[in-house]
Order: sequence, then C-alpha cells, then structure tokens
Amino acid sequence: MTMRGKPATEGTVYAWLLGQDDNVGDTVLRREYANVLRQRGPVVAHVGDASDSYISGLGLKAGEHVHRRFLPWVRELRRASKEGPVTVAINSGEFALSRLYALMALPLLPTLRTVHRRGGKVVWLGAAVPYKGRWWLDWVFTDLFANVDLVKWRDNASAQVFEVAPWMPDWAFAAVPGGQDRERTTLGVSLRFDRPYPSAEWLTAVRDLSQRLGLDVVAVAQVQRDSDCARQLAADLGGRAVVFDGGSHVEQERIVRDEYRSMQVMLSDRLHGLIMSATEGVVPLAWCEAATEKIDRHLSPVGLGFATVPPGELLTSMSGLDRATVATLAETTRSSISAASAELSLVRSEVATL
Repeated sequence: MTMRGKPATEGTVYAWLLGQDDNVGDTVLRREYANVLRQRGPVVAHVGDASDSYISGLGLKAGEHVHRRFLPWVRELRRASKEGPVTVAINSGEFALSRLYALMALPLLPTLRTVHRRGGKVVWLGAAVPYKGRWWLDWVFTDLFANVDLVKWRDNASAQVFEVAPWMPDWAFAAVPGGQDRERTTLGVSLRFDRPYPSAEWLTAVRDLSQRLGLDVVAVAQVQRDSDCARQLAADLGGRAVVFDGGSHVEQERIVRDEYRSMQVMLSDRLHGLIMSATEGVVPLAWCEAATEKIDRHLSPVGLGFATVPPGELLTSMSGLDRATVATLAETTRSSISAASAELSLVRSEVATL
C-alpha cells in the first residue's frame, strides 16, 4: 500500500533494525534502510542483544541511539508518539511469522494506533515473508500489516505467502561501491556453514573454472560462522581465505569489498554475498549445490536471473563458462544494479513524501 503527501517534517524515526549479529549482509541492508528513513528524522533503533560490532555496521549518526530490549524501545516510542508525529519502521530482511515475532508485535500494535492518531506514519519496507505462520497467529500479523502506511516486499513470493504489496529490490542494492575499481584477477567462493560441504565434483569444476578464466581463488566469509568453511574451501581449491575472525562489521565490510573490487566472478549460496559483490562489479553466480530458491526470488526480479540454474545443470553450466560469457554477464550485472538502484531511489522519494 502506498500513500503520498507533503514532505516529512522533522521528527523521530523508531526503526526495528534487528539482524544476525555476525552477518555483515544484515547490517548492510539495514544501514541502507536507515539512510532512507533518516529523511524523516533521527533514528532510534531496536537492535536486540546486538554487539557493538553489529551496531557499528548500521552507520548511526551522532545523537541517534539504540535499544537492546524491545519493550523499552516500544515505551519510548509510545511516549514520543503522544507528543507529536513520529515514524515507525518495521524490520527489513526475512520476517518470520513466528510465535517470537508475534510476541514482539503484540505490544507494538496499540502503539501504532496511537502513532496514527497523532499524525505519524508506519512503514515496512524491504522485508520478505519466507513461509506461512501458524494459523492461530495470523490475526497478529494481519493487524500489523493493516496498521502500515507504506509496504513493499523484497520478493514477489511474500505477496502469495502473506499479504499483497508491491515489490522493491533488497536494500543492499543501494550500497555504493566501496572504492576505486581495479584489475580483476580472482574468482570468489563464499558458502554457508550450515549447508552440506560441496562434492568433489563441484570442487573440481571450480578449480577447472578458475584455471580456464586465469583467476586465483579467494574464499570469503561475510558471516563469521562461515569462516571455517572458507578456510577449508581455500585449502581444497588451492586459494586463500578471507575470514571474519573478529573486529567490527564496518571493518569486515571494508575488507570484503576490497576483495570484491579485484574479483570477476562470485560463486555463493549467500544472498548478500552475491548482492554485495555485484554492487562492486562482480558477476554473481549461485551455481552451488546447496543454493536455494530464495536467491532466485530476490535476484531474478532485478534482471539477474542467470545467477541461478537448475541443480542438474550446475556442472554443465560451469564447464561452459568462458571469458566472453563472463564479460557479457558483467555488462548485464552492471545494468541490473543500475536499475535496482534507480528503483530504490523511487522508494526513497516515497518515504520522503509519505
């Protein structure tokens, strides 16, 4: 649902910015969300029990603050909403229609009604609902949806699983490149720690691909829990590992983006590993044995449908990939990233004039 009106006056934005604490992609997408929300005023964020490392990746500004507990955040929101118009932003990223999220939504619902009575606005932008919830919780999330002024899903499937709303690209597509481009001499691999380790046949196909393209293999971890897998991949593929062993999200994002600017191709079953590398000019390929349909749901709408292939065609697709094809896919990637960025600029304008 979309509403337009006068440009926002200065107020406060109460943003639900909770994500996985060791996942750089989770802070990148929520930082871009916060950047757009900030048009309407300074941000007060709910981050759960997030570490300082996670919070660093959100890019909060001087004078903005966080709550690590949900109810104090809701109480501050309730007090502020009684004093004048505020903006509330429901979390982006994957939103599970779960008992836990229902328990969080319940105390929020009456506050959202107060927000509306006082002239405030509620947005829910860039989320995805991956599966249906329990039937006896449906009313909670339906009520939450009904109290939102502007909703856009980051995939088309959420409209079928939950409620109908327009599509928008994932917020991570809005992230600007991290620095100057350079010669691209590497092939990236980034795999999830919680999926089966790839087969010997797939590893052989990756080694053959790197040799055919004349690229060195770099195994990258954007998620700290993926670091051991990255080390093993580097050993098995004769490459080097770039792991996330500590430090802040800001620092790890700088490190991986620096790697991406030297990369031609990324093979990954991590959605935001593919998106972040693509924004740095890398050809994103989810040609991995453990990749799921989630990746296609998010990449195909922005013109990156080539990033996924049927499981039975993985090895054939990899064996047929040559330098000319990579160059063509790189051009398609640049065009798709530009289109996604333009689409997100329109969302930014909608938020400003809500």
